Amino acid sequence: MDTLNTFGQMALDIIVYLTNGVLLLAYSLLGQLPLLLSLVCAAVIVFRFDPEAQSQTQFQAGRDLRPAAEKPQVLRHHQALTGMATLLWVIAAAFYPSPVPWLGLAMWALTLVGLFLLPGERVSLLWRSKTFIITYALALLAFRAYLALIGSATPQAWAAVVGSSAEAQRVLASNRGLLNTIGFWVSCFALPAAQVVYLMQRLTTHPMSLLGPRMRPADMVGEIRTRGDD
Repeated sequence: MDTLNTFGQMALDIIVYLTNGVLLLAYSLLGQLPLLLSLVCAAVIVFRFDPEAQSQTQFQAGRDLRPAAEKPQVLRHHQALTGMATLLWVIAAAFYPSPVPWLGLAMWALTLVGLFLLPGERVSLLWRSKTFIITYALALLAFRAYLALIGSATPQAWAAVVGSSAEAQRVLASNRGLLNTIGFWVSCFALPAAQVVYLMQRLTTHPMSLLGPRMRPADMVGEIRTRGDD
């Protein structure tokens, strides 16, 4: 009977440990959810939209507008730019709490929305959206560096400049609060808002095609030339 009780207690302890481990892993993943979803969006861009943009920009027409027999050299600058944006965003997001990771996720998600809704502008959208994300990440890192730099400033070091330690402390406190507020709003919200405005401007510039809202210009030309036949 004691042996059965011992095995039962061991089994219960194992179940408790496994449950706690699963819950700990789930809570950890939940805390990193916006970053993980951002990586998913970046993977979709790398494997779905970047190769398509490369095939469009590296197309060489041959005789009768057919593809050239000699294939051009494959350049990977689209994937390289996506990788740079992803790396900078991961580094920047690691230094900031919510809502910054969620705002970055919104920028990645808006990029996908724009690529799906505007197939005729995918090359330019890829470039603009990635530069938005890279600029946002660099702004966050620069603001973090500024906070570290201004935090190391002491009234004693500035006393000789402004007159006294008390005056230096007052000046540093007032300017620090003002600049921190401006830097926080500009770094955290200005660039995501700019991407939203840019995307809305691109969506409303041209009316959707009557042939197909998500058709590219090449698809429209092919549809017209073939009269819709396969």
